Amino acid sequence: MSQRNNPALSGLLCSVGLIVIAVIVLLVNWGARPEQSRVDSFKGRLVEWSTSNGTRAPFLRFSLEGYGADFRLDPKHFDNVLDRAIPVDFRKGASVEVLADRTELAAGGEPALLSSTRIIWVRGLAVDGRVVVGPDDLKRSESIDDVWGYILLAGSLASFAYYLVKWRARGR
Repeated sequence: MSQRNNPALSGLLCSVGLIVIAVIVLLVNWGARPEQSRVDSFKGRLVEWSTSNGTRAPFLRFSLEGYGADFRLDPKHFDNVLDRAIPVDFRKGASVEVLADRTELAAGGEPALLSSTRIIWVRGLAVDGRVVVGPDDLKRSESIDDVWGYILLAGSLASFAYYLVKWRARGR
């Protein structure tokens, strides 16, 4: 039988593709997180806030006095850390301290798609001196994504090993 019709070889190649996807997912997850040394704080008074429904899940967005950007908490953090609940002290005029990537704060954030509104992604949040979302909370929330990446990688490696043994056995 030719190698072309060998289902073990097809499975082997699909497993390699899954391994590549798993590695890309893990690298993207790690690369999207700013290091603690690149995080700066910004303080301001809360002007307004809302929860917005994104394509995946609701997220918290708010604006601060004297800053022309939208501050947003990623939907996964809004869900995993705050359990989709607005912080108790979140009210107009509240003193808010935001931790965000230093380059985003300096540049005023990235413009939203099809909008001139600039977005700054929050890496930590304190309201009236009380920490609502801390860096450790975000690390725990992000580790959930890592677990799925590791599961995908482990499953694709197991599939690769299975089809490799099957392909080698068929060649004898």
